[in-house]
Amino acid sequence: RGYDCAVEEQPTASARFGLLSCLNVLDRTARPLTLLRRLRDMLAAAPPGGVLLLGVALPFRPAVLAAAGCSVPPTERLPPP
Repeated sequence: RGYDCAVEEQPTASARFGLLSCLNVLDRTARPLTLLRRLRDMLAAAPPGGVLLLGVALPFRPAVLAAAGCSVPPTERLPPP
């Protein structure tokens, strides 16, 4: 439909997108604050009207999957609402 889609596990600092999708990821990443800051920075450099599509599983129970399928707590915590 006229959209370019880029899938990157580690976007570079110069990556610029008009639409970012982050669905059910914040509760599974070790550094959610860092992720949100990077997404914000990528949208800030995009043309006006950039959109972040953010989905969060509720209830919010952060846990990072580690080796052998066990879960560990994230290294960063999101502030309470």
